[in-house]
Amino acid sequence: MKDIIYAGFAQLSYLNWHNSGREINKKIIRLEGKKLIDIFKDRESFEILKNSDYAKIYSKGQDYLRIEEGKKIYHKSDARAYFLYSEDKVNGEKKPKYPEFGEWEFIYGYDHIKMYNEMVARTILEEDSGFQASVFKKDNNVVIAYRGSDDNKEFENLVSDWGDTNYDIGTNKVPDALTCAVWLFDKVVTMYKNRNVN
Repeated sequence: MKDIIYAGFAQLSYLNWHNSGREINKKIIRLEGKKLIDIFKDRESFEILKNSDYAKIYSKGQDYLRIEEGKKIYHKSDARAYFLYSEDKVNGEKKPKYPEFGEWEFIYGYDHIKMYNEMVARTILEEDSGFQASVFKKDNNVVIAYRGSDDNKEFENLVSDWGDTNYDIGTNKVPDALTCAVWLFDKVVTMYKNRNVN
């Protein structure tokens, strides 16, 4: 696979894929089995994926990033940050730069809570470790995109993410986030035995 595809999934991992199945506007939104291009073109689907950092990109009450040459560019419903963008700053849906990226299909997304419920609390604690991961497939390839540590300025989240995960690894402890990551990898490899799991 091209390096640009790996880079795209690194970015995608920070979206809230585990929100698939949530309700928005009195409608349950399920993303499993849909291609990325279709997910990002649908405003409701994109809405459930956004994390709290996404809102910080746009000024309060503003639905575009900035004005260039008298035109409002980068509408906030635009998914250009996720490699499905066009180089046309005003019309983001025209001619995506990496069309092959949009052909990937979303399989499922997990956070600590979903993982805890599926594992029936056998090996991880109920307390949220901050774990998040999502799984995508295209042709003979499957990608597991693990969300990395957050550089969150809120002290409580910083302690949770860095202290509970990275510190534990550095002191030879096995943090819950690592247990979740290994469990998900094993699940995906078992389900997709005849595919390339990345």
